[in-house]
Amino acid sequence: DHYAVGDSVFFTWTNGTDSTLVATYHPPYEIYDAKTGRLVFAGILPWEYYLGPHEVAHLNWDQLDNHFQQVPPGAYRVHIGFVFYEDLPDPPWYAVDDWFRILGTASVSEARASISETTWGRIKRAHR
Repeated sequence: DHYAVGDSVFFTWTNGTDSTLVATYHPPYEIYDAKTGRLVFAGILPWEYYLGPHEVAHLNWDQLDNHFQQVPPGAYRVHIGFVFYEDLPDPPWYAVDDWFRILGTASVSEARASISETTWGRIKRAHR
């Protein structure tokens, strides 16, 4: 939930279904400034990223924006957009969002940074 400036930010993306998930980009996430909503980082390679049934992807971000500059301390949102791999002309699109903070030097906690995990099962339960 909290990271020091310059630390790698870690995400765990779990597919808790019996279907393959497909996300665009590699890495398959975008980072937004939570205060302004401005996109600060997006995967730049237009590849498809496949996450098989019950697989886990360990993703990380180096806190650099798309211009290779360190982002300032503040609140950020990670966004992973994906579809279930289906042979449909226009398959439905889903998204997982999570929030975290990059702390300035004076406010860095001595506690170890935590890693949040979101599964498709949790998303379905939350939106019933």
